[in-house]
Amino acid sequence: GSVASNTFSRYVEHQADLYGQEVVHGIVPEAGQAAARSFQKAGELYLADPAPDPLYVFLFYDHPPISDRVRFFVNYDPWSARQARQFVQ
Repeated sequence: GSVASNTFSRYVEHQADLYGQEVVHGIVPEAGQAAARSFQKAGELYLADPAPDPLYVFLFYDHPPISDRVRFFVNYDPWSARQARQFVQ
């Protein structure tokens, strides 16, 4: 794919991760931790680069790097700070 389509694809994948976390909040205990463990295991299984070069990601990745996704899952918690969510209010 092109840089533009890869960038858009990474954005859509991140939005899907965000939506998934908002939808399962309160249903799956520690949903962020569960998702982080799942992606960490997938990254290990598929030998994903734990710290890919940002330029390489920009040029060639059509999904966010596993490390970025794990970081997002561990840190996304608008509920404790009473912040607005993007998809599920």
